[in-house]
Amino acid sequence: MRRLHFPPIGQALRLGVAANGLALVKHRRLFGGAPLALAEQPLDLFAPDALAPGLRMLLSDLPVKGWPLSVVLADELVRLWQVPPPPGATRMGDLEAAAALRFQHLFGAPGAEWKISADWDAVDPFLAAAAPRALLDALAQAAREHGFNLVEISQHFVA
Repeated sequence: MRRLHFPPIGQALRLGVAANGLALVKHRRLFGGAPLALAEQPLDLFAPDALAPGLRMLLSDLPVKGWPLSVVLADELVRLWQVPPPPGATRMGDLEAAAALRFQHLFGAPGAEWKISADWDAVDPFLAAAAPRALLDALAQAAREHGFNLVEISQHFVA
């Protein structure tokens, strides 16, 4: 198993999260170069409470404390859609409600268990994305447990 030390300037970790497993790579943020695969962990993300133990197993032997870590979520784990702003929208709450209603209409479920983020715009249609709150909470918990700096969480399509 590779030993990581305090990150050299410009280097970071990237965690890939897919329905069938996790992958951790080290990469250079500033100067490019090929990423270096550090560890993989198979799992069934759709099984109840599979992510937290999978993250513990993946990170248990790796000294990731202090490293910046970006997470890329597989497209099937995230929802992406366009939201037309409601006529006369003047408040952020109007836009959030429009995004939540559109989410429910498109995906057939209320957005309560999803964290919705968007490029909010009261004039033009905007893109919105949602990730499961349980998944985001497990990632935040792993950051606290293992001491890495959670820098970014993005969808594979966007990344």
